[in-house]
Amino acid sequence: MKIFKGNFNVKRLPANNRLHHIDALRAIAALCVVIMHFYTGLPGGAASSALAGNVQVLDFGRIGVVLFFTISGFVIPGSLQPGEHKGVFWIRRFFRLYPAYWVSICAVILAQWLFLDTTFSLRQILANITMLQNFMHFENIQGVYWTLKVELIFYVMVYLAFCCHLLEKPAFLLAASAFFFVIFVFYLDYWTGVTTLAHRFIEFANLSHVSDAHGGTADNHPLPGALNMNWGNFSGYFSVMFLGAALRLWFIGKMNRADKFATGILALGWFVLLPAMGMIVYVRTQDVGLFSMYGSWSTALALFMILAFLSPIRSKIMVWLGVVSYSLYLLHPLVIDTLFAFHVTAAWAAAYPLLALLFCIIISAALAGCLYHTVERTAVNIARQLTKGLSIRNGNL
Repeated sequence: MKIFKGNFNVKRLPANNRLHHIDALRAIAALCVVIMHFYTGLPGGAASSALAGNVQVLDFGRIGVVLFFTISGFVIPGSLQPGEHKGVFWIRRFFRLYPAYWVSICAVILAQWLFLDTTFSLRQILANITMLQNFMHFENIQGVYWTLKVELIFYVMVYLAFCCHLLEKPAFLLAASAFFFVIFVFYLDYWTGVTTLAHRFIEFANLSHVSDAHGGTADNHPLPGALNMNWGNFSGYFSVMFLGAALRLWFIGKMNRADKFATGILALGWFVLLPAMGMIVYVRTQDVGLFSMYGSWSTALALFMILAFLSPIRSKIMVWLGVVSYSLYLLHPLVIDTLFAFHVTAAWAAAYPLLALLFCIIISAALAGCLYHTVERTAVNIARQLTKGLSIRNGNL
């Protein structure tokens, strides 16, 4: 693989030396998610139009989410530096995620009450404020918040790997990625029956551990949580995150030939095994919707590798959208829901979907820019000041 050579250091991303092409990748991921949510929210016949159908079959939303998670895997490990106080990472992550998230919660609650006549219980609001609501069995106030749970779990795994001095070891990162990939493939095999191996394994285990009344179900299997409650898909997300972390080491020249060969073998799983499984099921079912389960993952990873290593994008507009992409991700459902809340604007969006999509992107980006410059950037600067003092007191600077 010909690696893109840039004047950047991915180990540390100060404001004056950002990986601009990675920011542009974030913009593509965010736009994919916006497009998906817009077309799935279109009313009536417009939602079943050819364009909307293609967006859903190709699953722009999953492509965007997989891109986001791969980028997180590529960037987040560089936030942990040897010799720093162990609290630096968590303080900076807290201020990076929570302030903008809290503002978005307030905006959603207000908009839902004003335009959709929807209210939330105090318990649900308090649970959502923690960002741990799914672990406490509370619904997300806004649907897109589910990805933050996956992000937080990855932070914990990365932090533990850092504490065990494994974060700079390609063999560990690739092994972790492969482990989660196997669970993900097992999960897909269970639901689509590509090889029936997953069914045989579960049925065999259930003969000994589960009564006939409950045997053979995804709720009673020897891999607790791996095949239900979305944890099968989450394993796929963890796999691409650790793959992104391994690709970071390749990018900064910390992989030898054996590591690169192992990375290539793992990539074959995503680019050969997964599409082959999808084709087998498609031949049996003729279900074009299978691309969402199989093809979207490979497409997202291919986009990442091409645009991160081979053909970087440095368009100023795309870079800016990438910088504000977290706020864009948080706020765009609010704009879409508000647009579709009124009959007049919903009818206009259905009649002119491309124009309405452009309108949603522009308004969402404008709001995201405001949130970024007033809240996100301020919070990040506060975190830097706090952690700088912490590092000084501990003799690390």
